[in-house]
Amino acid sequence: MNSRDKSIFLAALLLGRSQFMDSLSCLSDEAVRRRPAPKSWSILECLEHVVVTEREFLHSIQTAEPLAAPRVNKLRESAILAYGINRDQAVQAPEELWPTGRFASLAEAVQAFLECRAATVNFVRNCDQNLMAMQTRHSMMGSMSAHEMLLMVSCHADRHRCQIFAVRKHVCDWLSALMPLPQTEAPSPEPAVAAARCA
Repeated sequence: MNSRDKSIFLAALLLGRSQFMDSLSCLSDEAVRRRPAPKSWSILECLEHVVVTEREFLHSIQTAEPLAAPRVNKLRESAILAYGINRDQAVQAPEELWPTGRFASLAEAVQAFLECRAATVNFVRNCDQNLMAMQTRHSMMGSMSAHEMLLMVSCHADRHRCQIFAVRKHVCDWLSALMPLPQTEAPSPEPAVAAARCA
């Protein structure tokens, strides 16, 4: 991996880690287990899927087989990145990557994610192979280069970060229904007028 690609991947992985962690802030164990619909994933289940998938993808990269020549497909790379940020096209994950209750709490799942992402970052920092000349296999997309697989790793958590924010809205609505705001008298219009004059 050349220094330019290494810098790009590291920046994406580190920023992605920070943004993904932000999506999990201020959530209780009860809230992360709440499903927006019976067949939808909870936040904890989304997080579990992200961890399991990144572990599997990283393993496939580390065990990739050498190719006779580098495989470069810019069109496919662009499609992978576009898929990573577009949840309009729903795709069912392979069954082996479904959540099964591997983590008992949000804290445990977060720790697993941080350890997994640290392993991915460490791999990229120390990678001296041309990943475009390494071949692995995706369960749904078939044969692909290890470089393409690493692109999938770099955007997969972000794809589910968007999903988590959608579930958070459902959780907030649910909490609001449980704890409605107290009724208060309508405020006097005078403060608003004064505020408008000061604006």
